[in-house]
Amino acid sequence: KKVPSLLKLQKKALKYLREELNISAANIEKCPSVLYIGVDNLRINYEFLLSTNIGKRNIETTLSILPQEPQDLRETYEYVLENYGEEIYLLCVPRLS
Repeated sequence: KKVPSLLKLQKKALKYLREELNISAANIEKCPSVLYIGVDNLRINYEFLLSTNIGKRNIETTLSILPQEPQDLRETYEYVLENYGEEIYLLCVPRLS
């Protein structure tokens, strides 16, 4: 199986963010690392975060929370939720941008 080139990966990620999620170019420019993760992981992370109380706007303006392995994101969320409560997580997410 051929490994996709970095440029192809970035183009797919950009297309997904702009066309499917309607995220502004300005928000993407603030977090270029979001282009270095596969679309499947972006989709999984985005959908997971939408299932929480984080809210679409916080996700869109804090894209830095998306480019990580889905399991790592879930574990971080669950750890913060269990040890500090959802209020802390909700306060921290907007400050990550």
